[in-house]
Amino acid sequence: FSVEVAPDCAGSPHQSSHRTWFYFSAMLAQDEADGDSPAGGLSASFSLCNMSNHEKMYRAGYRPWYRSAQMPHWQRLQGDFSFKWGGAVDEGGTGLTLCWRHQFEVNSGPTFFAFCVPFGFEACQQLLESLEQNFAPSGRAAGDPEKA
Repeated sequence: FSVEVAPDCAGSPHQSSHRTWFYFSAMLAQDEADGDSPAGGLSASFSLCNMSNHEKMYRAGYRPWYRSAQMPHWQRLQGDFSFKWGGAVDEGGTGLTLCWRHQFEVNSGPTFFAFCVPFGFEACQQLLESLEQNFAPSGRAAGDPEKA
């Protein structure tokens, strides 16, 4: 599968020329999940194209992340992984291309892939609440603006 990475904040007033972030999922089609696939599942190749040049990170060992319902915690991609710089997209090049293979297990549901581990709204709220409790001035309840 070939996935073209859009500019960061694409389609918004804040769109930039950077092409860094990606987050998507893939899963076996229902036909494959119903038994038309090999017992061990299916392997798929992914190529992410048009990315900004982060070649130094990948050369130093950085890899995208993934998780699934059977593996609910994010992990770095394992196995075959490669990258290639093809010149800046805004200068007519192909950008950075990331390539990897992933083995999909039968009935495993969607597998999510991301540039880095997503930090969701709920996790952000929990962190802010913890910081407020730990750093609230004495005599003031966390979240109470009247006693500031």
